[in-house]
Amino acid sequence: MKWNTEINLDKHKVFFTADLHLFHDNILWMNKRPFKDCDEMYEYFVKEWNSKVGPDDYVFVLGDVLWGSQASRLKALSEKLNGRICIVLGNHDKEKTADGKSGSNFDCFYSHDRADFIRCKSEKTGTDQLIYMSHYPAISWPNKGRGSIMLHGHVHGSMDDFNEESPDLRVDVGVDAKLGYMKLLSFDEIYEYMIHKAGDISLTQYMQNVYNKKEAII
Repeated sequence: MKWNTEINLDKHKVFFTADLHLFHDNILWMNKRPFKDCDEMYEYFVKEWNSKVGPDDYVFVLGDVLWGSQASRLKALSEKLNGRICIVLGNHDKEKTADGKSGSNFDCFYSHDRADFIRCKSEKTGTDQLIYMSHYPAISWPNKGRGSIMLHGHVHGSMDDFNEESPDLRVDVGVDAKLGYMKLLSFDEIYEYMIHKAGDISLTQYMQNVYNKKEAII
């Protein structure tokens, strides 16, 4: 799969998540996750993932997949999980192989990068939505003024109030944040959240109104 891909929502479901931090002992108490240990957390997320995702569905993980980014653990994880898995690399994702050979620890997944776009379209519903994905939250991003959605992780829910109060179409999809708490988020859930914020008008018209009122940085 190449970046800037157009995904047909009539044929594929699309999901997003971030900041799984698998095998990271300290994340359990740092973010008060409801698991007794990392093994329980690992099994929970595998079960949650596979209960929603089919073999032809897309899942975009916006960084910090597992602590240490060991190639063997990443490969084992990719073999357990359903779907076409694409990684937006985070600050804890070590891309280079430990032995210095060419390639990446993330070669077992379909694609990986630091940030990019996808376009989700549906003929049935008339949906045509640009989504910009980055591990880190952004104040401005390409096509923001035309209604593109910004998805991020990294901050573990600490920006939830800021994102909600801001007119921007931006949300933390990480598993410690409010919207995606301990689960994968579907495209439909994110789109519904944004439409509710826009007040049931198109996201393009909403952002044009925001821009005209000078309420946001475009």
